[in-house]
Amino acid sequence: MASLNPGTMNFCTVNYKDGSILVDKTYHNPLYATVEFGTLMEEKHIKPEIECFELSHVHNALFFFEHYDFFAPPLHFSFIFGVMGGVRFNSDMVNSFIHAIPPGSTWQGIGVGPLSFQVAMASAIHGGHIRVGLEDNVYSDVLTKTKARGNGELVDKAVEIVRLAGCKVATPTEARELLSLPSKEGAA
Repeated sequence: MASLNPGTMNFCTVNYKDGSILVDKTYHNPLYATVEFGTLMEEKHIKPEIECFELSHVHNALFFFEHYDFFAPPLHFSFIFGVMGGVRFNSDMVNSFIHAIPPGSTWQGIGVGPLSFQVAMASAIHGGHIRVGLEDNVYSDVLTKTKARGNGELVDKAVEIVRLAGCKVATPTEARELLSLPSKEGAA
């Protein structure tokens, strides 16, 4: 699997306390680049993880699914919350994303920074998958600002969240099946 971004957006850093804009950038992902990367991923037998920072990215992905061959069902979406320029995290947005994707698709919630574990819990509760890691959040405890010593601590917390939500943690083999990936023996 590899990330595929189906749309451009603002990708900014702001100070939520005083409203100042600290970094103001454009995350440039033109549609023709999505076609180019998606086609290359299809040629290399790489399943796209469709990263959606806003609902229009889901709509763009559906356009590609309808008109190009590089998306094979079931599609796998990542709904990202916590980036200024994308969507806010709330139950309405989670439900909007879920209802916008094709039936049979898989999805995961990704919370950036302090939203990491909140989004993980919402994902587990709503039937999605969880992604955690230092790329998204460096804290094992957001409230105390305790930095994680590595990804393992974040994975341990994700396992705890899954169990608290009354769900089962998938084994690597089960995860491959859930995501329609080849078995480890069949992987290149």
